[in-house]
Amino acid sequence: MNLLHAEARRLVARRFVQLMAVLLIGTCLVAVVSTVASSHTPTDVELREATEQAAVNYGYARQDYEMCRTERPGPTCVPPDPADFRPEDQLYGTFVFAREISGLVYFVAAFLALFGFLVGASFIGAEMSSGGLTNLLLWRPRRPVVLGAKLAVVTGAVFAVSVVVTTAYIAAFWGVSTISGFAGDTSGTFWADLVLVAVRALLLVLGTTVVGFSLATLGRHTAAALGVVAAYVVLWEIGLRIVLSTVEVPEADRWMLSSYLAAFVNGRVVLWNSACATPDCTAEYALTWVDGTLVGGAVTLLTAVAAFVLTQRRDMA
Repeated sequence: MNLLHAEARRLVARRFVQLMAVLLIGTCLVAVVSTVASSHTPTDVELREATEQAAVNYGYARQDYEMCRTERPGPTCVPPDPADFRPEDQLYGTFVFAREISGLVYFVAAFLALFGFLVGASFIGAEMSSGGLTNLLLWRPRRPVVLGAKLAVVTGAVFAVSVVVTTAYIAAFWGVSTISGFAGDTSGTFWADLVLVAVRALLLVLGTTVVGFSLATLGRHTAAALGVVAAYVVLWEIGLRIVLSTVEVPEADRWMLSSYLAAFVNGRVVLWNSACATPDCTAEYALTWVDGTLVGGAVTLLTAVAAFVLTQRRDMA
């Protein structure tokens, strides 16, 4: 318990962590304030016109459906769903909570993931490069315990901050929708779906924190973690993607970690298969949050295990 308390105080006292926290809060405030400044509460006239336009669009969709049934009878023609033609989709210059909050959660999740990665990497990387960890091991010579305490403290702190920030972020935009916007249709499974998105986003932040911590441990420096990520993005996500596209490899996005992370946060992503080589090849394929969990979890677990194993065996002097 004394070790955890000491690590928590050390984490909070770090200038870099304080700076990142200020940037995180500032970014969220800028997003909220800019939304308030660019939005307005729709008038009764605007709501009536939006309702009429939604009805008109639904009528056009019905006409297209009837024409499809006439030209191509069978199951290929799908009738339009009235729920897809909502009045709030016809409101412009107005922040609609139900329509835009998911994208805003993705934005804050990406920033929190970066926050967690950098804080996790710097927390252990700075101490390993400066020799502080070596001095700490003189007090507590059990390396797995010390490393585990550091990992537990930084992941717990980042997760707690992420929960508070995400909750306050969503609540702030709900307030924006009531003051200078429009709530939209929040019936049905809307809130349950939003909670699931937020939970998956928080788990992503937790995973990136562990990966950042582990990579910095393996490289014994914060810059090592940043270098690994930069090299992966340039050589794999960009370079290999170009190569696979050039040689027309089917379902090339399955080789990209970013595809699985997007599937995990979104729940499901549909990708385009631009290299169908056989008649039974489908132009689209999907990845789900299950695929993202398996791949992302494997990467997180492997890096963490490698960090603990190598730390136990290496010379810390």
